Amino acid sequence: LDRLTTPNLIRLCDLCIDYVSKSCSAQQTGWKDLLPKILTLLSKKEEIDHYGTDISGENYKKQIIVALCQAKWHSDILTSLGSMFIHIPMNEEEHAKVVSKLCSGLEKLEPNAVSP
Repeated sequence: LDRLTTPNLIRLCDLCIDYVSKSCSAQQTGWKDLLPKILTLLSKKEEIDHYGTDISGENYKKQIIVALCQAKWHSDILTSLGSMFIHIPMNEEEHAKVVSKLCSGLEKLEPNAVSP
């Protein structure tokens, strides 16, 4: 990933977000290992040209976290999402959004559907 250009990293990030909303089983979670690495690389950039708009890497990461929290999450991928977010550095506000979204998904599950 270190060798990819910023536009390529952004494109991969976009694909991962798209796959998160389309994933409906734990077997469709290849993005969970890739997305944290991409976001870590991009968040360290001074400035990113995000489709014609210049933003800091940290602001880009914030936008991605918001987009992920707005996406529909299938109940079968909640565990994968939780383990993915562990590897994404977040401030308190971002962390609260993610935890709230995860908890709202867990509330809808049957107790035996939650992995130990």
